[in-house]
Amino acid sequence: MGFIVVDTTIDDKHNFHIIGEHSNLVEWHMNAFGHFYKVFSNPEDISVLVDKYDFEDSYFEDEAKRIIKESQSVIVTSCSPNESHFVHAINCKSKENTVSEIEFIIDDCMMLSGTQIYKREVYEFNNVLDSFRLGSESLGIRHSVFGIELFDYLKKNNALLGDTDKYWTPNINENPHRQAILSTYLFRQHYEESNLAVMDYWNYLHPNDRKYCREVADKMNSARDEWETEISETETCQRHL
Repeated sequence: MGFIVVDTTIDDKHNFHIIGEHSNLVEWHMNAFGHFYKVFSNPEDISVLVDKYDFEDSYFEDEAKRIIKESQSVIVTSCSPNESHFVHAINCKSKENTVSEIEFIIDDCMMLSGTQIYKREVYEFNNVLDSFRLGSESLGIRHSVFGIELFDYLKKNNALLGDTDKYWTPNINENPHRQAILSTYLFRQHYEESNLAVMDYWNYLHPNDRKYCREVADKMNSARDEWETEISETETCQRHL
């Protein structure tokens, strides 16, 4: 199957990672980012883990063994043992009470690692390729903010399967997001003087300006719509012209 991991950093840069078809996503993530997600079914394996590291709290071992006794297995998630705060970040849950491997990689790892990653996404490799193929109805990735960068990355790493003429080089301006559209109104004169398309202008903006646009968009999304009774009769007529 294979996967593509897309990391968006806090300064709006994108890092891409290709995980091959025969590679284990969780093992790759453990080696790359220092987290693990592992299933234990033998209580002695938990004891070995605890003996190997200087755990300050023995409750973890008792809890993990209790879960194995009740559920036959326990899933242990943590930061890397190489991290000094390993003993404070480890967690254990039964299978039915934990997230999937991919959900763990997307949601929990950023919180555990304290890195500069703002958002992490995981896509099946075949779905990514399909989004770039000519005639495909799957346009989400092609039209994403990182669509062009990802296509160039795949091309550079010879990851496009078959003739490159079968793929559509994406144009991010075909599908601008609302924060980008908002920026053209908030900085209208600057936008008009730039002579750039909407998404090109968005990427040109300073990160602090993009952050400001996101904050305004969030406030607008949480605000109520204008009531009809608050619109004057003159404005109502103009709206329908």
